Amino acid sequence: MGQAILDNLSGRIELDGAGRLDCKNTGWFISGMLLFALVVSGGATLAVLGLTVAGIMAPGALPSVIAPMLFTGYWFTLLRIRWRRMGTFVIDAQAGTLQHLRGSREVQRWPLGQVQFGTAWDPFHRGWGMHHWITARVEPRRRLRLGKGTKDEISPVLQTLRKLGVNMEGEPQRTF
Repeated sequence: MGQAILDNLSGRIELDGAGRLDCKNTGWFISGMLLFALVVSGGATLAVLGLTVAGIMAPGALPSVIAPMLFTGYWFTLLRIRWRRMGTFVIDAQAGTLQHLRGSREVQRWPLGQVQFGTAWDPFHRGWGMHHWITARVEPRRRLRLGKGTKDEISPVLQTLRKLGVNMEGEPQRTF
């Protein structure tokens, strides 16, 4: 375990050695609420379909399954987006890579020369202070969420990223 430079309810970022950041941003609370909504709407869909097929409900009740089906698809889509954006990430400046991990398994890897780091305001955060995500743009339309906090909380992480020499939004591009 390295030195924690960000540690709050949203996640933890540790400086491990001279050129490595371990970012753990799982977002379990919100993901858990979305999973609960998915289970409820999916259960409602299956209940109406099952009762209709069993002949307990009239076939005219079948259109009532449309709304739960749509919500099930919506909650599933939101969970999938969060699954792709969040998780455990390793920024290794010496190897020149950003890795996305699920447990100990590597999901994807990007060369640091193709990654753009920055911040994004979180308009949905409730609590004290305005919170910002620390992001990594890995593709033109894909941003990973490495951590979250107030400007004061994320400032040491951004300073560390600058010291590592990675590409920051609004600054000249570097190649690794």
